[in-house]
Amino acid sequence: MAQSFYLREQADRCRRLAHGTNDAVTRERLLGLAAEYDARAASLDGDGDPSAGKHAGD
Repeated sequence: MAQSFYLREQADRCRRLAHGTNDAVTRERLLGLAAEYDARAASLDGDGDPSAGKHAGD
């Protein structure tokens, strides 16, 4: 559980950084990393839903 929490924190950090950059390539890469972190967290939790760590408006 602690590992999935950490991964979701990292996903949130990537999304914050993505929203703060003007570089499209960097933004897309950060959003991709966020999705990967969310998927890994969901896998660890066993829920299989990679969007589980996403917040409204993301």
